[in-house]
Amino acid sequence: MVGLVGAGGLERMLQEQLVSFDYRRVTATMLVYFVLTAAVDIASVWARKTLR
Repeated sequence: MVGLVGAGGLERMLQEQLVSFDYRRVTATMLVYFVLTAAVDIASVWARKTLR
């Protein structure tokens, strides 16, 4: 999931934040990664249950 979503925008943003030592934004970006991954995981479980 992270590769699909973060391959462009989020990954580049995270890299720039790390280089500039902007740890508040690094934390926010990592939280976005977590939320996106969790949302896709939940949607995947729901889809599998629905399609059975």
